[in-house]
Amino acid sequence: MQSTTVRSPAAFATPPHLRYGDAAAWITSPPGAVIQLLASMRGTVDLANWIVGPAYHELERRFPGRSGLVLVLDLGLMTGRTHAARSVFLGKAREVGGRFGEAYFVPPRAASAAYQASARAAIALVRALGVQVHTSESAASVVAALGARALP
Repeated sequence: MQSTTVRSPAAFATPPHLRYGDAAAWITSPPGAVIQLLASMRGTVDLANWIVGPAYHELERRFPGRSGLVLVLDLGLMTGRTHAARSVFLGKAREVGGRFGEAYFVPPRAASAAYQASARAAIALVRALGVQVHTSESAASVVAALGARALP
């Protein structure tokens, strides 16, 4: 049996500022970032390190010290994840979560019950840091609702 890669339309028509395989990041106005999986992939430690490393550093470079940032994290095509990847991401959230005013999370479409419970716990942690967390169906719908645009 062959595996099929599912693809998703990008949140913006412009090329992303950063890529990691089939993951993309755009720095936006209002100040923030959209991080989106453009094809089905597993949530690995390497992916998590890219999100909290290069993608976050580009956000910091564009908006040094700024608070009230908006994050759109579209993991709709994630096919599973390692526990270590979750730990990397939550460690960074504890460190810098206070810089974000709002976060929009698109959960994996094929999430197991265990993942859904884990995601609810992670959302509760991020909310405890003072971030308003919303769930959404897609990055594109959040971008449209916010009137967000990718920066040059």
